[in-house]
Parts: sequence; C-alpha cells; structure tokens
Amino acid sequence: MADDVIDPKEKLLLEYAMADRGVFIKCYSILKPSYFEKPLDRVVDFVMEYFKAHHGIPDSDITYAETGVVLKERELDSSEESYVLEEIEEFCSKQAMTEAILNSVDLVEEGNMAEVQSLVRKALMVKIDKQLGTDLFEDIRDRIERTRMERKGYSLGISS
Repeated sequence: MADDVIDPKEKLLLEYAMADRGVFIKCYSILKPSYFEKPLDRVVDFVMEYFKAHHGIPDSDITYAETGVVLKERELDSSEESYVLEEIEEFCSKQAMTEAILNSVDLVEEGNMAEVQSLVRKALMVKIDKQLGTDLFEDIRDRIERTRMERKGYSLGISS
C-alpha cells in the first residue's frame, strides 16, 4: 500500500495510539473505522477486533499481514501521551460531528429533527475519559492517610 495516499497525521496518531496499551484503552471507546480515510479504516477495524478478542494490541507485522498497511513501531513517553490523547480526541470529535451533519441532511428534509438532535448530541459526547481508574502507586502515602481519616467506626453492641 502506498504511503503517499495515507494522511500522515492520521497515521501518526494511530501509530502512537497503538504504541501504548493504556493510551489505546483510553481511546478505544471513541475510535471508529469510519473516522479514518482508506486504508487506515481497515487498520482501525482490525486493531479494535484484535483488541476485543485478544486483549492486546497487534504489532506492526501482524497489522501489515492482515491489512497491507505498513505502520511504524513507536515508543510513547509520558510527555507525548497527553498530546496524543488530545489530538485523537479532537480528531475523533471532529469526525463524529462531520458524520452527524452529513447523516442529518436527509433527516432534515424528512422533518425528523429529533433524530438530528440525537445524532449531534452523540457526536458532542465523543470525549476521552482521561481519569480512568486509580493509580494505586501514585501518592500511596497520601491515599492511605486519607483512607484512615475517612474511616468511620461502627459499634457492634459488644463491649471491648
């Protein structure tokens, strides 16, 4: 597959999303193959199906064998993670709104404004939840102290 027909930014964002499992998990809920131009749409579809079945991200060799698209293996450091998440969120949000508007044309002509509102509302909800889970090892001392302070005692009716 010729790389000159692939949008370089879309490809870069996809490579970075696939570079880190944590980043991919955060992006998983907003990624849709239809947001990406051909042939990257096949890559997104394959990677999402692979992730669903195997709970991991395929390496570039497997992706190439299945889709015919050459992707570069990338390393993602912590400073790049926030950039990648912001850019993927912005890209997917823009693509979702574009799809909603394009799909609304016929609905407006039919007078089905409720469905148009629903499509736009869904597009506006395309956001990455950046606060997934709890990092158990970050500020562990503060977390333990806070838990101790918040703990309430309950009497069982038995004298000590």
